[in-house]
Order: sequence, then C-alpha cells, then structure tokens
Amino acid sequence: MAKKHRRQGAQAKQLAQQQRYRPAQRVHEGIVALSHGDTEKALSLATSALHATNDPATSAAARRLALEARFRAAAAVTNLKTRLEHLDAALQLAPEESRLHYHRALTLWALGRIPEALPELAGLQEQSHERPEVSFLYQLACAVTGQSCPAQALPVAEANTMQMLQGVFQGASTTTLQQQAEQATLLGKTPALWATLLSMQDKPKSAPVVRLQAMADAMAAGSCSTTWVWGRCAKATCR
Repeated sequence: MAKKHRRQGAQAKQLAQQQRYRPAQRVHEGIVALSHGDTEKALSLATSALHATNDPATSAAARRLALEARFRAAAAVTNLKTRLEHLDAALQLAPEESRLHYHRALTLWALGRIPEALPELAGLQEQSHERPEVSFLYQLACAVTGQSCPAQALPVAEANTMQMLQGVFQGASTTTLQQQAEQATLLGKTPALWATLLSMQDKPKSAPVVRLQAMADAMAAGSCSTTWVWGRCAKATCR
C-alpha cells in the first residue's frame, strides 16, 4: 500500500511538472506574475511559451503578454535608451500598436532625436482626435527639422506658441517677440518665463539663472512638449 502511494505521489509530481512546462501554463503563470508587478518574470514566461507552442490561441496569448510586459517595463524605467529598447522590442510583436508608436515618439523626443520622432508623429496624425497634442508635436517637429507639413488647426495657445517659436528660429527682433508674448496666449502658465527667455536674446550671458531655475521648478510637472519648447527657446535665444 505504501509503495502504491509513493508511486501515485511520484506520478502526481511528474504530471505537475509537465503541466508547469506546457506553454499555456507558462502564459497563465506569466499573467499572474504581471498582475503582481513582476514584468521580468512575465516576459521570460511569455517568451519561452512563444518559442514552445504551435497552438495559435496560446501563441496569441503569449504575444499579448510579452507586449504588455515590454510596455510596462518601458514605463517603469527612467533610462530613456532602455525605455526605447523595450518599445522597439514591443513593436516587433505588434507593429500596428499606436500607443507604442506614440510613446516611442515621446522617448525619441526626450532623447533629442527629433528627426527620428517625426515619422512616428506623422503616422499618428489620423488618431490626433484621441491624442490632441500629437498635431502640435508634429508641427513643432517639422519646424525644428525644416520639414514642410500640412497645415492643421491648433488650439489658440499651441498656434500662438508655434508662431512665437518660428519667430525665434527666424531671428525676429526681441521687441517684436516680446510684444507678441505680452499680447498672445501661449503654452504654459508662466508668462514671466517667456519674457525672461526673450530678454536673453540680446544679452545671453546675463541670463538670470536663479530666476529661471525657480520658474523651471514651478513648471516641472508640465507636459513633455511644453518643457521642450521652453528649453528650445532658451537655446535659440542664447546662440
């Protein structure tokens, strides 16, 4: 009797091990791991399941799991190059996934690789109703890289900001730009920053560093595009 129980126990253990290594079971464990925030384990299980299965349903589930794990891993890291690597790997799994292209564009933008972000933003134009900021980013990228792009209606603050930046890039006089800044609604809620940046155009070495830092800290929670616009304007006025 004891021998029979041992044999049954061994068989049960072997069956459990077989179940564990089945692709569908790996996907299930990966989903559980992802729900607990363990993206590394989820990605490992999803990848191994993809390599081991011939079942279309299991393959699709593993692909979705790997995609979500990559996306969450990208969102969790602060290193922009590592984030880009995760997004590129995710796009190999789902080339048509718009959210991946959107975040890839923002990551390239943050890395200063605007020419590479431009085609990503261009491809997102048809979905600009879902992400209204895409139209502004696209036009801004076109202006920075010297590319032409179709004219699109922008909200007042974004349109005025585009006009202001074009004036800065084209070397418009400080007086003209300051008058424009005083009269127009621009991106951000710190008009003093625009006035300070423009005042640096004639005397870049007299930049009030402390004042600029204080205003930068105040707007630290602003959008990627607004922060970059001010940074770009500062560089242009200090040429």
